[in-house]
Amino acid sequence: MSTGGRILTWPRRTRRRRSTGPREKAVADGFARTEVCVEDTSGANLGGMGYHYVNPANIGSTDPARPAAVIYAEEHGSGKRRLVALEWVVPDAGQPVPRAFGRDFDGPEPIPGLGEVYSLHAWIHEENPAGVFAPYNPRVHCGPCPEK
Repeated sequence: MSTGGRILTWPRRTRRRRSTGPREKAVADGFARTEVCVEDTSGANLGGMGYHYVNPANIGSTDPARPAAVIYAEEHGSGKRRLVALEWVVPDAGQPVPRAFGRDFDGPEPIPGLGEVYSLHAWIHEENPAGVFAPYNPRVHCGPCPEK
């Protein structure tokens, strides 16, 4: 994948995760499934993020091979979940803004249970018209399918 003149290489295990069932593979890799679908509620119609499967051991990591969350979106019609993005989360402890892939993390913003955090999303399995590193994807929605 190329962005801004840089070639991004994703860990082999991240690519492998896409071809297996999301429940089995993410959980086997230490990610806890959540049943909360995250979508923009600001009224700006930014879209959604999807369902986060979180690995607490990876919170605080900026290592490309250790995302804190793998993010799945439901396919409208079938209800199956597919891998769409990865997210890195670093708690705000007064440090400089974390960086990865040549860019600053977003934030800090509050996440329930974690406090103020910096985060970086990478939409590597679902094209995002807002950009590879945008937090929300206008193509991802929670609930009923939007009218086409």
